[in-house]
Amino acid sequence: MKLLKWIWNVIVPALMLAVIAGALALLLPMIAVAQSPDVNPPGDNINVQYWQVITGFVLPLVLSVIIQSGWSRAAQALAAFAFSVVVTVLQLWIYGQLDGFTDSAQAVLMVFASSIVFYQGFWKPTGVAPAIEEKTSGSG
Repeated sequence: MKLLKWIWNVIVPALMLAVIAGALALLLPMIAVAQSPDVNPPGDNINVQYWQVITGFVLPLVLSVIIQSGWSRAAQALAAFAFSVVVTVLQLWIYGQLDGFTDSAQAVLMVFASSIVFYQGFWKPTGVAPAIEEKTSGSG
């Protein structure tokens, strides 16, 4: 019975939050594309970079659900980087700009670095990310 209560109180809300936050992180580029037929003219990466920073703003919330406090710091960092790579590749694919290693690597670094900045500078100090981490850690 305790297991069912724990699943209902921890896992279900965590999964719902992860789905919503993940959907937002992946759908934001589609929203931009839907707003205008030429959101991203050839050679103009400003809109892609804009959405990558927004993704970096949302990503720490998703990572707060996925990454567990019991993991080593190295495992947490690797998971955050891997998730940044996946989300960025999906964004570049949506924009049709998945064409070169250098541009893709720069995009991954943009998302990863902005997610670190927003986590340390906004989500952690406001207590939002730590609250999510506590609720989804499985020990709380």
